[in-house]
Amino acid sequence: MIRAGKTGEEIDMVSRRLPLLLLVALLLMVGSATTATAAPSTAADARGSSRTTAAPQQAGTRPKGATKGRAARSRTAKARRRAALKRRAAQKRRAAARRRAEDKRQAATAVRSLPVSFTVRNTNTSNVPCAADGATYEVKGHITGRIDRITAGDAAALYVHGLGYGEFFWTYRTVPGYDYATEQAARGLVSVTIDRLGYGASGRPDGNEVCYGSEADYLHQIVQQLKSGDYALDGAPSAQFGRIALVGHSAGGFMVEGAAASFGDVDALVVAAFSNLGASPLTLATFGATALQCATNPKPGNYGDFGQTDADFAAGHFFDVDPAVAADVLRRRAPDPCQDTGSAPQAIVIDALQNLQLKIPVLILSGEQDALFPPPAGALEKALFAGNPDLTQVNLPGTGHAVTLGRSAPQFRTVLGDWLKDRGF
Repeated sequence: MIRAGKTGEEIDMVSRRLPLLLLVALLLMVGSATTATAAPSTAADARGSSRTTAAPQQAGTRPKGATKGRAARSRTAKARRRAALKRRAAQKRRAAARRRAEDKRQAATAVRSLPVSFTVRNTNTSNVPCAADGATYEVKGHITGRIDRITAGDAAALYVHGLGYGEFFWTYRTVPGYDYATEQAARGLVSVTIDRLGYGASGRPDGNEVCYGSEADYLHQIVQQLKSGDYALDGAPSAQFGRIALVGHSAGGFMVEGAAASFGDVDALVVAAFSNLGASPLTLATFGATALQCATNPKPGNYGDFGQTDADFAAGHFFDVDPAVAADVLRRRAPDPCQDTGSAPQAIVIDALQNLQLKIPVLILSGEQDALFPPPAGALEKALFAGNPDLTQVNLPGTGHAVTLGRSAPQFRTVLGDWLKDRGF
């Protein structure tokens, strides 16, 4: 039998189940909506993933930007290192240049004593009459000074030793502290020191054929050679000196005064421990003993001793001298040409007459304890230059005849050096 409709019981069952069915249906609807919403995002993620993986990156590499930055930093660092190396190289070059300049300066200002030789003729064209052999000789010595001053040739002083000595009177080095020429060189002065003819390394004429007149003559020849550069110098070019001072010690005063007055070619004159008119009785007695020796029993070549014994020599020359210096000088003292003694009288007369004509600067230095030329010998010598516009006379306390060899030698060097420097030497 066909049922025409639902029974009440069935309807009631459906009614009870309906809320549950609706809940299920609602949940199904919500799930569908969530799935639909998530799908585009997933697609977008898929597209992004596709773009990201379109250019895959190899393992261990850096991005291009980072690589370029690193390269730039490397180039900068290299450039800085190169610049630093260049700076250091430049600093080294500058330091080397400074060292070279300092070495050159020290070399130029170094004090040297250079051997020098002058070729002279032993003639006499001076105003002091006496005999000369006319032969040619070599006068040996040294030029002492800073190299720059020697080669510049501005000015120099020519030093002439007295009786019994040699060049060593001005260059004494056996005992420290007495090297006049080197001490003056440190002050910028140039000294020309020589062995006179008949002494040391220089030529040795017969002692009766060289005299104060001929010695004045060959000093004049040396002055001319110094001014022309016509001399032989070891270790540097031969300069042409513009100005020359003559300095004579003891009997060397006869020679320098004779040369200055006879030839008129020097620019300053210094006489030390000498006076034409102020000789002591000891000096006159010593000259007399030498003259007698030369007349009766001369040494070979007609030479004689100014001071017949070492004691005689010491009595006239030494005051407050180091015993070591005194002993060495006595060993080295030399005999003198006999005509040095024989030509003294005419030299005194000529000097007294012609010194009044000299108008160049003149310095007279006298030791207060000089046994050969004691005070007022300096004042008497000064009188022979009366009227000279630049005339100085100084008495040196505690100083004997050997002015460069006593303990007062520094005083002598200072006074003479200051005087020379004040006059452009």
